[in-house]
Amino acid sequence: MTCDGELSPEEHARLQEILSGDASARAFYRECLLLHGELAWSDVARRVTTARSAAPVSSPLPLDPCQAAEHPLLDSLGTSFQQILGFFSRPTVFSLLVALILPGVVLTVLLVDLALHPPERAAMAPMPAPVTPSPVNKSVARITRMNRCVWAMTGQDPSVGTTLFSNQRLELNEGLVEVVFDDGASMIIEGPSAFETRRKGGFLHQGRLVARVPKGAEGFTVETSSAVVIDYGTEFGVSVEEDNAAAEVHVFEGEVALETRSKAAKDSIERRRLTAGTAARVEVASSDGGITVRAITPVDDLFVRTLPTGAIVADFSGGTGNSLADQFPGAAGSGWTTAWGHREAESEGVRCSALVERIRPLRDGGDYLRLLAERESGTKAVRRALERHLELAGQVDLTKPHVVSFDFRVDKIAGFSERNDYLILCNNSIPEAAPRTGVASGWHIRIDGVDHKDARAKHWSFLSGGEQKREEYIGSRIPVVEGAVYSFRVLVEPEAQRWMPSISVDGGPWTKFAAMGMRSPGTAREYGYWPILAVWWKMDGKYSKDERETIGFSIDSVRISPADEVPTTR
Repeated sequence: MTCDGELSPEEHARLQEILSGDASARAFYRECLLLHGELAWSDVARRVTTARSAAPVSSPLPLDPCQAAEHPLLDSLGTSFQQILGFFSRPTVFSLLVALILPGVVLTVLLVDLALHPPERAAMAPMPAPVTPSPVNKSVARITRMNRCVWAMTGQDPSVGTTLFSNQRLELNEGLVEVVFDDGASMIIEGPSAFETRRKGGFLHQGRLVARVPKGAEGFTVETSSAVVIDYGTEFGVSVEEDNAAAEVHVFEGEVALETRSKAAKDSIERRRLTAGTAARVEVASSDGGITVRAITPVDDLFVRTLPTGAIVADFSGGTGNSLADQFPGAAGSGWTTAWGHREAESEGVRCSALVERIRPLRDGGDYLRLLAERESGTKAVRRALERHLELAGQVDLTKPHVVSFDFRVDKIAGFSERNDYLILCNNSIPEAAPRTGVASGWHIRIDGVDHKDARAKHWSFLSGGEQKREEYIGSRIPVVEGAVYSFRVLVEPEAQRWMPSISVDGGPWTKFAAMGMRSPGTAREYGYWPILAVWWKMDGKYSKDERETIGFSIDSVRISPADEVPTTR
């Protein structure tokens, strides 16, 4: 009815309503229109073919089958129409015509339908903004030393060697921490304080710090809420009061630029220069946020400029004498409770000498202690020790993890081929206080005259023991060579009753060994935490066939330090 034009206005309106609200109805409507067009073309072709087959070829098809031709003009038009109709009714021409016209009809129907009833479109999601990759948060500094630190950060416990990144916050309740930046600048932060690292400096929220900036690291900056300190290669201190009401800048060496910016005038920046021996106080007014800067008298004691070493040292820089701790034999002090001394008295047939020299310096140069012991033929076994006592909880708390380091050179080793020939480096307990005699050492490094299972003769080896197992020789496979300098580093963990040695030969790479048990079969408390540093040696003349035995060695750079201090790499 639609194609024939027989729809009433009401029916046409109803059809429009259906097609407007139903996409499936519109699709069906388009299919019906296409089908109607195909049927109409098929009907035309059929009628033309039937008429041609029924009439003679010479007789033209009349315009009206029921009317005969009476006029020449009409006859001519009728003949032309029949010829045209016959041409288009040929199968090839008809197919071509359908192929050309039918797509146009379909396209027209679709365009009209789209114009009258545009399809419903879902809201298009906006294109996401291009994501700029965030820069990698690179490391900017590391913690190099700590002194009795108590951290306020929950879930964090920074230690020596911890890498620090940009915008990382350090909150220290007590103690001192040294931070070294990648460009060589360093600072000591004193608790209580809160500091946030930056690439070249950082932000001090509260507390005190001292910055030391070497040549090449100029531009190092420390910010506060009211001031910015820009360094030009110097040493300076900054303090910020807890309520941020004031900040102070003290210049110890060189010069800095001090910039201030008030909240009331954010675009107004005041810059002034502070040189060595000057200081300034920046105060913030509570009423309008205005800032005032005034010169003050510098106070060195306000800041900690050097971190306490917390180390007990013996490098024999004082030479020979008994008035200073760093002499030989030396005197009590600086973490030592005694001078250097021998455990046993000298006997006939044995010669022993010890003196400070600088003829053949060890790795750090300067003075060193050289000892030479000789046993003549016919002399019985000789057992001697060079030792010195340490404070238990003085500059270094020996009840807590600590590091013992020293340089050692074997100058001469002759004979030294019997089972009871040995040289031992160790820590000992006080003999009269030890619960068991004969096994009073904790960590234990040695050289032997003969093989002991895995421990080869005249090689460095270790003796590991403990309450639950018998002592065991552990070889290092590092031979003892006359003239070579051996650097030792021993990490001691008293309460855990274990120790971990490392050895470097002539300044080469470090060889680290697994943890070993203390030789003493008991607790650290029972043995007084082994507060004696000792070198023992024995030359067995009772069974030795050697007419003369000699052991000579030099020692330097003795250092006992807390385990949280970064060992010096030499």
